[in-house]
Amino acid sequence: MALNPQFNRSTSTSVGTIVSNIRNLLSTSAWGTSSLPTDPTGRRRNLVNPIAFLKAVSFAPGSPIPNFSTTVYGDNWNIESTESTDDVTPNVINYTSAGTNRPGSIIHIPGSGGASNITDVDRYRINILSTYRPATGEMMQVKLRTPTGSRFGNLTIRGTGLVLIRTDIVGANEEEKVFQGSAIRPGSTVEFSVEGATPDQDNIYSLRIGNAIALPVTSDVVVNLTDIADELCPTTLVSGDREFGGGPLINVTARLERTADESGIDVIITYRAEETGGDRTTATGEFRRRVFNAAAGVRIVSISPATSSSRVENFRGAGAGWEAPGFCNEGVVQDAPVTGGLIRLITVVGDGGGNDVSAGGGCRCDTKIKSIKFNPVTITTVPR
Repeated sequence: MALNPQFNRSTSTSVGTIVSNIRNLLSTSAWGTSSLPTDPTGRRRNLVNPIAFLKAVSFAPGSPIPNFSTTVYGDNWNIESTESTDDVTPNVINYTSAGTNRPGSIIHIPGSGGASNITDVDRYRINILSTYRPATGEMMQVKLRTPTGSRFGNLTIRGTGLVLIRTDIVGANEEEKVFQGSAIRPGSTVEFSVEGATPDQDNIYSLRIGNAIALPVTSDVVVNLTDIADELCPTTLVSGDREFGGGPLINVTARLERTADESGIDVIITYRAEETGGDRTTATGEFRRRVFNAAAGVRIVSISPATSSSRVENFRGAGAGWEAPGFCNEGVVQDAPVTGGLIRLITVVGDGGGNDVSAGGGCRCDTKIKSIKFNPVTITTVPR
């Protein structure tokens, strides 16, 4: 009646069928003669299987108990007919990084007639063999999966060094408690018990004993980048005759990028200068420069977005002033207005005397970036 209100005369919607339904479930869930010792009298046909009967009642129509996965909890809810009463001797399991699953159950039987309550405890001892070689940062992790504790019985794990770090919801009717242990030490043992959160709690469970890799300790540090003092001039002529008739529109982008081995930081700079009259001479260039190297034994895992990029947008460079054949006029050096947290100061030359876009061989008299000064940058590092 407690398992299924359809078998309770006070709550059933079909009182007249209760007896016949119980008889049918007792019969269909019983042990047959083929699974029993031979009866010399030949009179015994079946034997009541109490665990199978209770399961059949619980899953019969009208039961509020969900049909939990037999893959997770076993065909008999982890309750065998020979359920061990030994709450002292631990189950011994050799630790492996691949993980080990163990089903089980905690049963609480209230005492009556002056008898004491019977409270169940399942004990486990995990052996870490001396030949085991743990990965860097490897820790023991134990997961306890049960039907939802608040509805069916709240179980927990108790053991030295195992700490509950979270409870995950599994579907509509289950939960999984995740316990984290200390670092794996070859040749050591870890002991714990599965038991009710309070002595009167019981439930079925599935235990997974495996590992987790500890995340390395990160450090946020502020570093100074190497400023760019060499001139950067574009050599790609997109259109026009290489000569600006006055100051061009200048656009610059700069962004930081970690190197492939995470040992350093490069800045990638794009430069575009465009004549707004005449034949619209336009030049572009892209440059990569190393601006930071981490210390040995350290990896750079991230760069703060607040200081990772900057740009100059549609800045009108100054005209070159006087120009004469055969003479070089370096043009006017200007501080361009810049946005973003990466660049503190950028100086450029828009229009120089003579051709402003060279085909290589130096930046003399060309449109260019003269220098860049960077702001300090926040990065996150971890040990290698």
